[in-house]
Amino acid sequence: MTFTDAERPVGNVTPGGEVHVRARWSWLLAVVIVAAACARPVQSPSPIASPEVTCEAATFEPTASLMCGPAITAALATLEPGHAPIVRAIFQWGGLCLPAVPCVVPSGDTGTVIIEFAGAPTVVIYVTASGSAVSASTPAPYPSGY
Repeated sequence: MTFTDAERPVGNVTPGGEVHVRARWSWLLAVVIVAAACARPVQSPSPIASPEVTCEAATFEPTASLMCGPAITAALATLEPGHAPIVRAIFQWGGLCLPAVPCVVPSGDTGTVIIEFAGAPTVVIYVTASGSAVSASTPAPYPSGY
């Protein structure tokens, strides 16, 4: 099979006259592969695997009705969706108390949960147990000096 320069196909012609158009497809395939490699989604920062949890150790007579796990669970439920990653959750019985200042002795049914975030202000949430139910306040900014 003979062609003029204007009608010459891009590719190879087999002895049987079949035209294999490889050059255009190879080039197109290369462009698609490069574009796909460049179009990877942007990786977001790695989330914090699991936040540190600190539970105040205290003994009450009779046994405290507010426990660390349910208190933190109730506090976490009050956070807005899409909040910053949590670095640390701290549970303590009673309210916040300034260092070196006498505090009211906790009763075992009230406490505070302090939530520290990565890149966002720390909040405090007050929790109270009533029977087996635990209620939590709205998160408030953690006051300085505590």
